[in-house]
Amino acid sequence: MSRVPLRRNRAFVLLSTGQLVTQVGSAVSGLALPLLVLAITHSPGKAGLVDSSGALGPLLFTLPAGVLVDRVNRKVIMVSST
Repeated sequence: MSRVPLRRNRAFVLLSTGQLVTQVGSAVSGLALPLLVLAITHSPGKAGLVDSSGALGPLLFTLPAGVLVDRVNRKVIMVSST
């Protein structure tokens, strides 16, 4: 049985392309938003605040979500998260 390389698998190529586009878009917006705030307000402090606020959500919600997932029935979590 011969193996087909992944670059010829249409589903894999579409998945990889979609992930690439998503990551590039996230990187561009992560760079552009603080620069936009800096251009509008001329305040490096406000630009830094906008830039650091992107990390605030994961920082605040990751640990409590992990505790919740460990203590609640997995089936309940799977059904309620859809």
